[in-house]
Amino acid sequence: MLKVDESDAFKGKGIIKGIVKGKDKGNISLSKLKKVFDKESIEIKLSTYLFEKIKENNPEAKIPNLQAWAKHMDYIIRIDKRDPEIIKEIIDWCQADSFWLTNILSTKKLREKFDQLLLKSKRGKKPKEDWRTT
Repeated sequence: MLKVDESDAFKGKGIIKGIVKGKDKGNISLSKLKKVFDKESIEIKLSTYLFEKIKENNPEAKIPNLQAWAKHMDYIIRIDKRDPEIIKEIIDWCQADSFWLTNILSTKKLREKFDQLLLKSKRGKKPKEDWRTT
């Protein structure tokens, strides 16, 4: 068990909050720790950026849980080792493409399809135009 004090903070991108249950409220297992991202973190900023792009294409888009979105953005940056600038470029590209803008509607899907998006964006093709507007 990990002893967590209310003053303990995760150094870096956010803080860790424990879900405390039972009698021994000072001891929290690692499985019950949850990372909370600061509003100034790159994960929240990129998640917000994706949502703003989605909102441009669909003004009726439902506001997401940005903490949940930031978790997947954290995975893209930390685990998949993607550069935030490349992530932003891929967001711009996919939300300008008539096919991908309807398929990339969350950071979870962005992570899942990132390699495909990266390859297609590097092919030198411009994003597909919507056939209805040409």
